[in-house]
Amino acid sequence: MKYFIALFYLVGSIYAQCNADNWQKFYNSESHDMEGCNLEGAALINANLENANLQNADLTDAFLGGANLSGANLKNAKLKGATLIEVNLESANIENGNLSDANLRDANLVKAFLSGANFMMTDLGGANLSEAKLMDANLSGTNLTASKLNMSDLSRTKFIGSVLKNAELNKANLSDSNLSKVTLRGASLKEAILDNSKLTGASLVNADFEKTSLKNSDLTGTMIHGANFTFANLSGVKSSDITGKPKDNNSEKEISEEWTLINGRIISFQSIDNNGNESIDWDELIAALKNINK
Repeated sequence: MKYFIALFYLVGSIYAQCNADNWQKFYNSESHDMEGCNLEGAALINANLENANLQNADLTDAFLGGANLSGANLKNAKLKGATLIEVNLESANIENGNLSDANLRDANLVKAFLSGANFMMTDLGGANLSEAKLMDANLSGTNLTASKLNMSDLSRTKFIGSVLKNAELNKANLSDSNLSKVTLRGASLKEAILDNSKLTGASLVNADFEKTSLKNSDLTGTMIHGANFTFANLSGVKSSDITGKPKDNNSEKEISEEWTLINGRIISFQSIDNNGNESIDWDELIAALKNINK
Protein backbone atom coordinates (compact mmCIF):
# COMPACT_ATOMS: atom_id res chain seq x y z
CA MET A 1 0.00 0.00 0.00
CA LYS A 2 2.79 2.40 0.90
CA TYR A 3 4.39 1.59 -2.44
CA PHE A 4 1.28 2.64 -4.36
CA ILE A 5 0.93 5.85 -2.34
CA ALA A 6 4.55 6.78 -3.05
CA LEU A 7 4.07 5.96 -6.72
CA PHE A 8 0.94 8.12 -6.80
CA TYR A 9 2.79 11.15 -5.43
CA LEU A 10 5.74 10.52 -7.76
CA VAL A 11 3.53 10.41 -10.84
CA GLY A 12 1.68 13.49 -9.62
CA SER A 13 4.88 15.45 -9.13
CA ILE A 14 6.13 14.51 -12.60
CA TYR A 15 2.82 15.54 -14.14
CA ALA A 16 2.90 18.85 -12.28
CA GLN A 17 6.40 19.76 -13.46
CA CYS A 18 6.47 22.91 -15.59
CA ASN A 19 6.79 22.09 -19.29
CA ALA A 20 5.75 23.21 -22.77
CA ASP A 21 2.17 22.01 -22.24
CA ASN A 22 1.39 23.65 -18.90
CA TRP A 23 3.79 26.58 -18.53
CA GLN A 24 0.91 29.11 -18.61
CA LYS A 25 -0.40 27.68 -15.34
CA PHE A 26 2.94 28.28 -13.65
CA TYR A 27 3.39 31.72 -15.19
CA ASN A 28 -0.08 32.77 -14.04
CA SER A 29 0.81 31.99 -10.43
CA GLU A 30 1.32 34.95 -8.12
CA SER A 31 5.12 34.86 -8.45
CA HIS A 32 5.26 33.77 -12.13
CA ASP A 33 7.29 30.83 -10.82
CA MET A 34 8.59 28.71 -13.71
CA GLU A 35 11.87 27.76 -12.09
CA GLY A 36 13.45 24.70 -13.70
CA CYS A 37 10.77 24.61 -16.40
CA ASN A 38 11.48 22.20 -19.26
CA LEU A 39 10.80 24.18 -22.43
CA GLU A 40 13.30 22.49 -24.71
CA GLY A 41 12.24 23.03 -28.32
CA ALA A 42 9.03 24.77 -27.21
CA ALA A 43 7.22 27.20 -29.51
CA LEU A 44 6.79 30.41 -27.50
CA ILE A 45 6.70 32.95 -30.31
CA ASN A 46 5.36 36.33 -29.11
CA ALA A 47 4.67 34.82 -25.68
CA ASN A 48 4.34 37.13 -22.67
CA LEU A 49 6.78 36.03 -19.97
CA GLU A 50 7.40 39.41 -18.38
CA ASN A 51 9.03 39.10 -14.93
CA ALA A 52 8.89 35.29 -15.16
CA ASN A 53 11.08 33.24 -12.85
CA LEU A 54 12.86 30.94 -15.30
CA GLN A 55 15.90 30.31 -13.18
CA ASN A 56 17.59 27.02 -14.19
CA ALA A 57 15.00 26.56 -16.95
CA ASP A 58 15.81 24.59 -20.11
CA LEU A 59 14.96 26.55 -23.26
CA THR A 60 17.40 24.75 -25.53
CA ASP A 61 16.36 25.19 -29.19
CA ALA A 62 13.17 26.96 -28.09
CA PHE A 63 11.41 29.41 -30.42
CA LEU A 64 10.93 32.73 -28.62
CA GLY A 65 10.90 35.23 -31.46
CA GLY A 66 9.14 38.44 -30.45
CA ALA A 67 8.52 37.19 -26.91
CA ASN A 68 8.41 39.54 -23.93
CA LEU A 69 10.89 38.45 -21.25
CA SER A 70 11.55 41.88 -19.80
CA GLY A 71 12.55 41.69 -16.16
CA ALA A 72 12.63 37.88 -16.28
CA ASN A 73 15.00 35.84 -14.12
CA LEU A 74 16.91 33.44 -16.39
CA LYS A 75 19.88 32.87 -14.14
CA ASN A 76 21.69 29.65 -15.12
CA ALA A 77 19.09 29.03 -17.84
CA LYS A 78 19.89 26.95 -20.93
CA LEU A 79 19.16 28.83 -24.16
CA LYS A 80 21.64 27.10 -26.45
CA GLY A 81 20.46 27.25 -30.06
CA ALA A 82 17.30 29.15 -29.12
CA THR A 83 15.62 31.53 -31.58
CA LEU A 84 15.24 34.89 -29.85
CA ILE A 85 14.87 37.28 -32.77
CA GLU A 86 13.46 40.65 -31.66
CA VAL A 87 12.87 39.29 -28.16
CA ASN A 88 12.48 41.78 -25.31
CA LEU A 89 14.95 40.97 -22.53
CA GLU A 90 15.24 44.47 -21.11
CA SER A 91 16.47 44.37 -17.49
CA ALA A 92 16.40 40.55 -17.54
CA ASN A 93 18.84 38.54 -15.43
CA ILE A 94 20.68 35.88 -17.46
CA GLU A 95 23.69 35.53 -15.18
CA ASN A 96 25.75 32.46 -16.14
CA GLY A 97 23.17 31.55 -18.76
CA ASN A 98 24.10 29.52 -21.84
CA LEU A 99 23.10 31.33 -25.04
CA SER A 100 25.69 29.77 -27.32
CA ASP A 101 24.61 29.33 -30.97
CA ALA A 102 21.41 31.27 -30.23
CA ASN A 103 19.87 33.83 -32.59
CA LEU A 104 19.25 37.18 -30.89
CA ARG A 105 19.18 39.44 -33.93
CA ASP A 106 17.62 42.82 -33.12
CA ALA A 107 16.93 41.71 -29.54
CA ASN A 108 16.44 44.23 -26.73
CA LEU A 109 18.89 43.54 -23.89
CA VAL A 110 19.08 47.07 -22.52
CA LYS A 111 20.20 47.04 -18.87
CA ALA A 112 20.21 43.22 -18.85
CA PHE A 113 22.44 41.45 -16.31
CA LEU A 114 24.55 39.00 -18.30
CA SER A 115 27.58 38.45 -16.10
CA GLY A 116 29.34 35.18 -16.85
CA ALA A 117 26.93 34.32 -19.68
CA ASN A 118 28.05 32.19 -22.64
CA PHE A 119 27.35 33.84 -26.00
CA MET A 120 29.85 31.85 -28.07
CA MET A 121 28.94 31.76 -31.78
CA THR A 122 25.72 33.65 -31.04
CA ASP A 123 24.11 36.05 -33.53
CA LEU A 124 23.56 39.43 -31.84
CA GLY A 125 23.47 41.46 -35.03
CA GLY A 126 21.53 44.69 -34.50
CA ALA A 127 20.85 43.86 -30.85
CA ASN A 128 20.70 46.62 -28.25
CA LEU A 129 22.82 45.85 -25.17
CA SER A 130 23.23 49.44 -23.98
CA GLU A 131 23.95 49.72 -20.24
CA ALA A 132 24.02 45.92 -19.97
CA LYS A 133 26.31 44.14 -17.50
CA LEU A 134 28.45 41.54 -19.28
CA MET A 135 31.37 41.17 -16.90
CA ASP A 136 33.30 37.92 -17.43
CA ALA A 137 30.97 36.91 -20.28
CA ASN A 138 32.18 34.92 -23.30
CA LEU A 139 31.26 36.44 -26.66
CA SER A 140 33.96 34.72 -28.71
CA GLY A 141 33.03 34.09 -32.34
CA THR A 142 29.89 36.17 -31.89
CA ASN A 143 28.28 38.35 -34.55
CA LEU A 144 27.67 41.82 -33.09
CA THR A 145 27.41 43.71 -36.37
CA ALA A 146 25.60 47.05 -35.92
CA SER A 147 24.85 46.19 -32.29
CA LYS A 148 24.63 48.81 -29.55
CA LEU A 149 26.73 48.38 -26.41
CA ASN A 150 26.90 52.00 -25.30
CA MET A 151 27.76 52.45 -21.61
CA SER A 152 27.77 48.68 -21.08
CA ASP A 153 30.14 46.94 -18.67
CA LEU A 154 32.23 44.48 -20.69
CA SER A 155 35.15 44.21 -18.32
CA ARG A 156 37.05 40.91 -18.45
CA THR A 157 34.89 39.79 -21.36
CA LYS A 158 36.13 37.53 -24.18
CA PHE A 159 35.48 38.68 -27.76
CA ILE A 160 38.06 36.46 -29.49
CA GLY A 161 37.39 36.45 -33.24
CA SER A 162 34.07 38.28 -32.90
CA VAL A 163 32.65 40.68 -35.49
CA LEU A 164 31.64 44.14 -34.22
CA LYS A 165 31.45 45.89 -37.58
CA ASN A 166 29.72 49.29 -37.23
CA ALA A 167 28.90 48.51 -33.59
CA GLU A 168 28.44 51.27 -31.00
CA LEU A 169 30.50 50.94 -27.82
CA ASN A 170 30.62 54.57 -26.74
CA LYS A 171 31.56 55.00 -23.06
CA ALA A 172 31.64 51.21 -22.64
CA ASN A 173 33.98 49.59 -20.13
CA LEU A 174 36.15 46.98 -21.87
CA SER A 175 39.01 46.98 -19.41
CA ASP A 176 40.93 43.69 -19.11
CA SER A 177 38.95 42.24 -22.02
CA ASN A 178 40.29 39.94 -24.74
CA LEU A 179 39.51 41.27 -28.22
CA SER A 180 42.13 39.29 -30.11
CA LYS A 181 41.43 39.01 -33.85
CA VAL A 182 38.19 40.93 -33.44
CA THR A 183 36.74 42.97 -36.31
CA LEU A 184 35.90 46.53 -35.24
CA ARG A 185 35.66 48.00 -38.74
CA GLY A 186 33.65 51.23 -38.56
CA ALA A 187 32.84 50.73 -34.88
CA SER A 188 32.47 53.70 -32.53
CA LEU A 189 34.28 53.48 -29.19
CA LYS A 190 34.27 57.14 -28.19
CA GLU A 191 35.26 57.69 -24.54
CA ALA A 192 35.36 53.93 -23.97
CA ILE A 193 37.76 52.31 -21.50
CA LEU A 194 40.01 49.58 -22.90
CA ASP A 195 42.75 49.69 -20.29
CA ASN A 196 44.79 46.46 -20.12
CA SER A 197 42.78 44.98 -22.97
CA LYS A 198 44.18 42.64 -25.61
CA LEU A 199 43.57 43.57 -29.25
CA THR A 200 46.30 41.54 -30.93
CA GLY A 201 45.62 40.94 -34.61
CA ALA A 202 42.42 42.98 -34.50
CA SER A 203 41.03 44.97 -37.43
CA LEU A 204 40.41 48.56 -36.31
CA VAL A 205 39.82 49.92 -39.80
CA ASN A 206 37.82 53.18 -39.68
CA ALA A 207 37.06 52.64 -35.99
CA ASP A 208 36.57 55.73 -33.81
CA PHE A 209 38.64 55.83 -30.60
CA GLU A 210 38.20 59.54 -29.87
CA LYS A 211 38.92 60.24 -26.18
CA THR A 212 39.22 56.49 -25.58
CA SER A 213 41.53 55.14 -22.89
CA LEU A 214 43.77 52.33 -24.15
CA LYS A 215 46.30 52.43 -21.33
CA ASN A 216 48.57 49.38 -21.18
CA SER A 217 46.57 47.63 -23.91
CA ASP A 218 48.16 45.28 -26.46
CA LEU A 219 47.81 46.50 -30.05
CA THR A 220 50.34 44.12 -31.57
CA GLY A 221 49.58 43.25 -35.18
CA THR A 222 46.51 45.47 -35.48
CA MET A 223 45.33 47.15 -38.68
CA ILE A 224 44.50 50.80 -37.91
CA HIS A 225 43.86 52.20 -41.40
CA GLY A 226 41.39 55.10 -41.15
CA ALA A 227 41.07 54.74 -37.38
CA ASN A 228 40.58 57.90 -35.32
CA PHE A 229 42.67 58.22 -32.14
CA THR A 230 42.06 61.91 -31.45
CA PHE A 231 42.74 62.65 -27.76
CA ALA A 232 43.03 58.90 -27.06
CA ASN A 233 45.20 57.79 -24.14
CA LEU A 234 47.76 55.31 -25.45
CA SER A 235 50.09 55.33 -22.47
CA GLY A 236 51.99 52.10 -21.98
CA VAL A 237 50.52 50.34 -25.01
CA LYS A 238 52.28 47.30 -26.43
CA SER A 239 52.71 47.82 -30.13
CA SER A 240 54.57 46.15 -32.97
CA ASP A 241 53.67 45.13 -36.52
CA ILE A 242 50.88 47.73 -36.62
CA THR A 243 49.79 48.52 -40.18
CA GLY A 244 47.64 51.14 -41.90
CA LYS A 245 47.34 54.91 -42.04
CA PRO A 246 45.34 56.57 -39.21
CA LYS A 247 42.54 58.96 -40.09
CA ASP A 248 42.90 62.68 -40.87
CA ASN A 249 46.40 63.28 -39.57
CA ASN A 250 49.25 65.43 -40.86
CA SER A 251 51.26 62.46 -42.06
CA GLU A 252 50.84 58.78 -42.73
CA LYS A 253 52.57 57.98 -39.45
CA GLU A 254 51.02 60.47 -37.05
CA ILE A 255 48.25 58.99 -34.90
CA SER A 256 47.47 62.15 -32.92
CA GLU A 257 49.20 65.27 -31.66
CA GLU A 258 51.00 63.19 -29.04
CA TRP A 259 51.50 59.81 -30.70
CA THR A 260 53.35 58.70 -33.82
CA LEU A 261 53.64 55.36 -35.62
CA ILE A 262 57.24 54.36 -36.36
CA ASN A 263 58.19 50.97 -37.76
CA GLY A 264 54.85 49.51 -36.70
CA ARG A 265 55.12 50.80 -33.12
CA ILE A 266 53.22 53.60 -31.38
CA ILE A 267 55.62 56.18 -29.97
CA SER A 268 54.95 59.08 -27.60
CA PHE A 269 56.97 62.27 -28.01
CA GLN A 270 55.38 63.95 -25.03
CA SER A 271 56.04 61.69 -22.07
CA ILE A 272 55.61 63.42 -18.72
CA ASP A 273 58.11 62.75 -15.95
CA ASN A 274 57.50 62.83 -12.19
CA ASN A 275 58.02 66.60 -12.15
CA GLY A 276 55.39 67.22 -14.81
CA ASN A 277 57.96 68.00 -17.51
CA GLU A 278 57.33 66.87 -21.09
CA SER A 279 60.07 64.94 -22.86
CA ILE A 280 60.65 62.39 -25.59
CA ASP A 281 60.24 58.78 -24.48
CA TRP A 282 63.65 57.58 -25.67
CA ASP A 283 63.11 53.98 -24.62
CA GLU A 284 60.10 53.62 -26.88
CA LEU A 285 61.79 55.46 -29.73
CA ILE A 286 64.93 53.32 -29.58
CA ALA A 287 62.84 50.15 -29.51
CA ALA A 288 60.96 51.29 -32.60
CA LEU A 289 64.11 52.21 -34.52
CA LYS A 290 66.11 49.17 -33.45
CA ASN A 291 65.30 47.04 -36.48
CA ILE A 292 64.18 49.72 -38.90
CA ASN A 293 67.02 49.09 -41.36
CA LYS A 294 66.74 45.31 -41.29
